[in-house]
Amino acid sequence: MTAERNIVEALVFACSQDPEVLKVGENYLKECETQPGFYTTLAKVLADRSLDVPVRWMAITYIKNGVDRYWRPGAPHAIDEDEKAFVRRTLLGNVEERVQQVSAQLVALISRIARTDCPDKWPELLPFLAQVGRKADARVLSHTHKAARVYSQNKFKALPFRILD
Repeated sequence: MTAERNIVEALVFACSQDPEVLKVGENYLKECETQPGFYTTLAKVLADRSLDVPVRWMAITYIKNGVDRYWRPGAPHAIDEDEKAFVRRTLLGNVEERVQQVSAQLVALISRIARTDCPDKWPELLPFLAQVGRKADARVLSHTHKAARVYSQNKFKALPFRILD
């Protein structure tokens, strides 16, 4: 079995209602979280609409946890810049996600990464959100607005006005 398949299987296990199976999945994912390629695989799982929603949701949750622990350059076991770029591209490629649970996590994750990476390492984010906002349906527009609002509230706290409120 490939490493990617093992990670997908562990995500399936981590979604189990059986506590013993769930623990096996969680333990394997914990072992993998500092390995190169782990977040790339999770991003691929997120984007794979053939997988069950709970598995995709679990993948984005693990990405979110990894961002908190390993995204900053000085962090122990920091995620490689190429892997970060892949995750950012995948997130933008899935911004029109139709499943509410996954979509809500996606918005939160984009906002979280934007706090540290935008505009220097993610200069395409704001133009992308503006472009999506011009052509999107109401649901996607709501999500892009939330992502931009959270980003602006954190990035521009020192400004005497609030952007997009």
